[in-house]
Amino acid sequence: MSNQISFPLLTKLKPYKNNWHVQVKCLHAWRQNTSFGDSYEMVLVDEMGNRIHATCKIDHMYQVQRKLPIGEWRVIGNIVILAGGQYRTSSHKYKMTISDESVITASDLSDDVWNICFVLCNPPIMD
Repeated sequence: MSNQISFPLLTKLKPYKNNWHVQVKCLHAWRQNTSFGDSYEMVLVDEMGNRIHATCKIDHMYQVQRKLPIGEWRVIGNIVILAGGQYRTSSHKYKMTISDESVITASDLSDDVWNICFVLCNPPIMD
């Protein structure tokens, strides 16, 4: 599937469009309790190592957990990119929202390809 379709890198996402489709891997996820209500928070990464903070309402948490497991590549469609937000875990200036209208499907991107790209794009820091 992803060999035929080109997905934008996370750095290209902007809030003016509401139906982005991205190919990402979930690096970390947790349940967040705030005064506004509970949410499910994630750190997602694209094939170039770019990261973005993503969130979904608690109503969709179990569905998102099942379809977007930690460490697996997925394609997410119909996501919303929002500016602002009090809390972000990445340097990305926007935050991704996964809603009940978002579609999560399998990706054919392998970890071997990602590991090679991640190492080449993010060389180790030498002291």
